This record gives sequence, C-alpha cells and structure tokens, in this order.
Amino acid sequence: MSPRLKSLVPLIVLLAVMALWSFEAQRGWKPSAPTQVISVSHPAPRSDEPLPTAVPKTVPPGKRGRQRVLTPGLEHRYSFDLDARSAEQLPGAETGRTWRHTGWSGVLELTYLGEEGGQHFFSARVEPSRVEVEESLGEDELRAFRSRFERPVYVAQDPRGRVLSVHFDGELAARERRFVRLLIAATQFVAEDGRSWSTEETDTTGDYESEYRAGGSANTYVKTKRRYLRTALPLWAPTGPRGPGLVVPRLRGHLDFMLDEDGLLREVTGSDVVELGGGATGLPQTRAETRVALTRLETPRRTSLSMRVFRESRSRLHAEPLSAMESARMGAATVEGDRLSLI
Repeated sequence: MSPRLKSLVPLIVLLAVMALWSFEAQRGWKPSAPTQVISVSHPAPRSDEPLPTAVPKTVPPGKRGRQRVLTPGLEHRYSFDLDARSAEQLPGAETGRTWRHTGWSGVLELTYLGEEGGQHFFSARVEPSRVEVEESLGEDELRAFRSRFERPVYVAQDPRGRVLSVHFDGELAARERRFVRLLIAATQFVAEDGRSWSTEETDTTGDYESEYRAGGSANTYVKTKRRYLRTALPLWAPTGPRGPGLVVPRLRGHLDFMLDEDGLLREVTGSDVVELGGGATGLPQTRAETRVALTRLETPRRTSLSMRVFRESRSRLHAEPLSAMESARMGAATVEGDRLSLI
C-alpha cells in the first residue's frame, strides 16, 4: 500500500464513526447515566384510600377490692385539704347566722405495713400546715399541735378498703383524733366488682349505705352516700308525724375518686352534706358540709416499715372506730323505716 493510501485510512474510519453517531442520535439514543444509590420512600396513598389513623394507647383499668396491689413498705405522699362547716337555723334567725368552721391542710404519708388476721394495716403520718378551729391558735399552740403528730397512727382495713379501726397514740387529744377520723372517713374507698355497686361504710356519724359508679374516664369513680343505717349519736325529736322519736340524718353530696393501676388512691375531691331537724320534727334545722381534696404528690418510695413497727407500738395504742365519740356514748341507734330505734 502506498503512503498516500495509508494516510487516507484513518480519515475514512473517523468519517464512519461520525456517520454512525449521527444515525443513533436521530433515533433518540442517550448515553447511560452513572449508577447511584437512591432512597426509596413509600408511595403516597391515593385520594380514594383512607389515611392511616393512630391507635390510642390502651390504659388498663385499675385493680379493685381484693385485687389491690399492696406492697409492704411502699409509701405514698399526699397533699390534703379538709374543711367542715355547719350552720343552724334557729327560729326567727337567718339561715347560717350561727355557724362553725373547722379545717386543716398538710401532707399525709401513707405506708402499707402488711396483713394480720384478715386485716390490712397502714401507717399514717400527718404533717399539718394549716389548722382552723373555733378559737384561733397561736404560734406556740400550732407548733404543739404539729408536734403531737410526729408519731404515726395506724389504720386497719378489710380487703375491700373499708376502714375497721384507727389506732391512736395515747398522747393525741380528742380534737386531734377527730381531725384524723374526718380525713380518713372522707377519703375512704370501698370497692366491689362491676361498673356500679352499693356497700356499707362508716364515718364519724355512723354506718351508712353508699353507692359507687364508674366515671367517664379510666380508673375514676363517683361515690354517693345514700342513707344512714346506724348512728353513734341518736337525736331525739319532740314532735313529728309519728310522734316523738329519734330522727334520721339526711345525706347529700358526692365524692370523685381516681385510682392508679394498682387500685390505690391517686385523687379524691368533693363534699358530703348531713342535714338534721327542720320540718315537723320540732328541732332546729342544721346543715353540716365537709369538703375534701386529696392529691398524690410524687412517685411512691420504699421504706423499711413493716408489721413489726405496729406490733412493737401496740401496747401504747388505742383503737377507735371512725364513729367514736369524744364524750361518753348515749347509745347507738338503728334505722327502722324513716325513724331510728335504740339498740
């Protein structure tokens, strides 16, 4: 091959490549892009598909009655306010003209100790921050009042939560013991199975029938006092449609309870009202209202308290029912129809 022909060969090859590239470009060919990693997202739902909804967290119902979770040595702290106001309607006087008020606030430390003889025992220690009585307390008197609660009192309950007795130290005077009984009675929760039930309980006036029903949210219940069955202090009415006799206190009001998942108290709010006399009884009409608010302060803490501390203190303790009277008893009474009979 001549030198001139050899110089034409590269030119011919170059022209052939350019012709091929022009032909492929006319067909729409493009060079492949370099490989890359991309993130894959879920496709958006079509407009006719329902959007996914969040499933609400299920809150288990609290255990009640015999199913309460009671751990020896576990302490709960509560803040509390309790006020009792009473008014008396005297003939020719304005309603509430003669009235009395007592109340107190503070912190309640409640610790479960254990079980003995079918009863559950709790240690209750109170730190009063406010005390209101008929006569005002000076700083020294208030300090002395607080110091008398340095030793705990002990509360005995049945498996359902009904208070059976309160064990007081001998140094607590009548007024202090009554304050404690009022607080315990106002925050008492007696449980049964179901969404509503009725049961028997005791307060500072006597034994009464109460009704419970489940509230609108988990672990909430409403308690209503219906009627007294027995009273610690019978009240004699000089007149009435059936002649002289013992009158029955009338009950109104309700309390709202919130329990935790172990069936123990978390919050209590509300009031109850006791009315006596008036109408055809020949007695002045009296009205006593007790308001209570109790709220758990913090998470429970474990302590070294157990039934041993109660047994070691038993010799200096005095047990009283919630309806104990400071003065000598006049006798008890039970309801028969709409009147009371002595027993």
